[in-house]
Amino acid sequence: MVHPSIIEARLGELRFRFSPWFRPEVQELQHILMDHEKIIALACGRYFGSFALLVATDQRLLLIDKRVFFMTIEDTRYDMISEIDYNSQVYSATVTVYTLNKTHKFNTIKYKRELRELTTYVQRRVMEFRNQQQMIANPEPAQPRLEVQSQVAQPTPVAAPADYYVDRSSDDRHVLRNQVGHVAHLVGTAATRAAHHHRPIHPYTQGSLMTRHPMTSPTTRY
Repeated sequence: MVHPSIIEARLGELRFRFSPWFRPEVQELQHILMDHEKIIALACGRYFGSFALLVATDQRLLLIDKRVFFMTIEDTRYDMISEIDYNSQVYSATVTVYTLNKTHKFNTIKYKRELRELTTYVQRRVMEFRNQQQMIANPEPAQPRLEVQSQVAQPTPVAAPADYYVDRSSDDRHVLRNQVGHVAHLVGTAATRAAHHHRPIHPYTQGSLMTRHPMTSPTTRY
């Protein structure tokens, strides 16, 4: 919950003046806004034949319609908006917001400039979210890591004298062959362990959030 004085101060910074018809919607902002959520732009107009307040914050797009016996709040996150169209005429301006499962159409007469600023900000935020999602879906390939493999010194063969095997018995030659085979086994095992390598796994997650609070009634405001 945000204190009403903070909302009034922010509206003063934006130089936003609203008609008494929209005072209930402005007062309802203190119950809707979250802590540290900032109002960027807002406009008053008509929504499906009824008066409503369209507010763009740094986190979401709000549409508030508060009447005597009921209230409607549309909470649309920027990552849920698929398209937003702005149409300006001589006496009025219209913005149409397309989401995955619904279409919002908002029309205003006295707040054409405010609605244009709101549309520009929403378009920029939607583009930022799309770029972030694209970077998550298609991450850049990781640079190959330099692997330093331990080198095992190879045994230097030593030439035996010419008469080494002349006076050696068959048992001596058998022991010598076993020693050479044992050294080769140790060298092969060390090289295999040095070449062993594990690559870390870097998981990526992605998600979105949308909150809605619909309330409907045929009652009109007076």
